[in-house]
Amino acid sequence: MTNAGRTVTAALGATLALTALASPASAATSAVPDNPPPGSVTVTVERINGTGCPAGTVTATNDVDTFTVGYFYHRAVAGGNYPPAEVRANCQVELKIVHPPEFTYGIIGGDHQGYAVLERGASGLLKTRVAYPGVPQGKGGDFTIQGPFADEWEHNDGGGLPDVISKPCNRDGNITVSTELRIDVGTSDKSKVSFMEMSSLSGDRGSIYRLAWKRCP
Repeated sequence: MTNAGRTVTAALGATLALTALASPASAATSAVPDNPPPGSVTVTVERINGTGCPAGTVTATNDVDTFTVGYFYHRAVAGGNYPPAEVRANCQVELKIVHPPEFTYGIIGGDHQGYAVLERGASGLLKTRVAYPGVPQGKGGDFTIQGPFADEWEHNDGGGLPDVISKPCNRDGNITVSTELRIDVGTSDKSKVSFMEMSSLSGDRGSIYRLAWKRCP
């Protein structure tokens, strides 16, 4: 065999060897998804509690990447003839998230939507919290609207991926998402009504939470 022939043969052998080494790794990588497969995750409402969510007024829908909590009546109101107790409305929703056992999840944040009418001098406050089983510190944020205001509102309380708190892999249990609405009449005309809500007859105003998945060791 000539020197040129030996060179071609050696190069071909090296190429085949590299291919043999690379192929299993590539196949393994492609066979291990980063997220659970479509249809393998369900989110259901287990329990609700609070003045802002009477029985039967909260819904939950989901796909793999997000879940939505819809409120049919979640409203804080003050002024006029409304009793003082209605200046605050809170709702705690306990959710059961079923997913493949090799995964766990964290919540990146929530997109919260609603409507408000606030007189000049009044303000509305939204407080959100997420609590995981086995994690003592809840995650959330606050959002304030100053009057005068009469429009739909939207608030995102999400952080980045490095800030995500995940449910411990070895811990079973439900998560709880909490929302509180509060009106401060401030210097507004107390005879006029101010309110803030996350509610509609169709239940399409509420909170969309984004999920971040990771594999358990």
